[in-house]
Amino acid sequence: MSGTGNSFGARDTLAVLAACVLTCVLILAYLHIAFPSALEFASLRARVDLLESQARTRPSVEKAEVAPVPLPPAQDHLVARQISLVDGSGKVRLMMGQGPDDRTGLFLCDEQGKPRANLDVAADGATRLVMHDGQGKAAAALGIDGGGLPYWLLTDAAGRPRAHLALTKENSTRLALMGDPPDALVQLLVRTDGGAGLAVFGPEAKGRASFGIEADRASLTLGDSQGNVRMALGVYGNGGALLSLKDESDKERCSLGLSQDGAGALVFSDAAGQPRATLLVGRAGGPEFTLLDVKGTQRAGLGLAAGGTPTLCLLDSRGKARVNLAEAPDGAVGLGLLDAAGNLRMGLGLSSQGDPRMGLFDLRGTAIYAQP
Repeated sequence: MSGTGNSFGARDTLAVLAACVLTCVLILAYLHIAFPSALEFASLRARVDLLESQARTRPSVEKAEVAPVPLPPAQDHLVARQISLVDGSGKVRLMMGQGPDDRTGLFLCDEQGKPRANLDVAADGATRLVMHDGQGKAAAALGIDGGGLPYWLLTDAAGRPRAHLALTKENSTRLALMGDPPDALVQLLVRTDGGAGLAVFGPEAKGRASFGIEADRASLTLGDSQGNVRMALGVYGNGGALLSLKDESDKERCSLGLSQDGAGALVFSDAAGQPRATLLVGRAGGPEFTLLDVKGTQRAGLGLAAGGTPTLCLLDSRGKARVNLAEAPDGAVGLGLLDAAGNLRMGLGLSSQGDPRMGLFDLRGTAIYAQP
């Protein structure tokens, strides 16, 4: 029994040894597959060292020279609806194309992307250079309108025009200064014929005052709040001068003038503008006061002769003298009555010594009765 037991134990030991040997073979086989041999490992190490050496001697990406990219062939023109240039933050700084008001041009913007200047052309051919304030609103413009006339324009912060300088179709130069509201303005005009004018307008473009220079005269006018001229003053090249006062319907009611020969006149007119009374002082110094009817016919006159003697004359509707009352230089006084033809028919008078006289005359002027 004991021998049998020992024999069985030996066989078991051999089986265990065989299993261990098999296991070791399998482990060695696995290690040979998973890990390189010493020769293979040395070869792999040499290749890694070579790559590291190449990496150290190769230029960095920043210092590497980039080969030029070939450009497409040059084109004769570029067609686009709009071209925009932006800065590093993506803000538009320059734009070429069509603006918000359908004008085509070049637009420059600030760092905030707000327009500050633009050069554009409108559909009617008008060209302008516009400069904007910090809020992007137009502040000044220089341009040529659709009719080919140049102009200069300044506007305020609200976009309202304040100053406008332009040439007119007649080649006159016009400067307009606008207020608030814009129709209250001052306008200066210089014409090619040498004439010039300055006009001041109130609200609703009502003319309030004007000053003008013509080739042969200078004038000044003043108007009311409705734009009606109420006073006009003119000085003429021939030496004459005239001051005219008008009512609200533009009818002259009073005028004061000086003629070329130095005679002064004061004229009063009715509501229709018809002169009704005049006061005239001639160059010789003799004053004359006349009254006129609604047709402008003189009906009465009072004056002083050159020697200082007074005269009173009454006239009919045709302007013919019918009654004369006068003083002679020697102090005599006479009253004459005339017919429709202007013939003296009766005369009454006092001599310089106070003696009365009376005479009657026929159509031929022959005395038919006389006393004394």
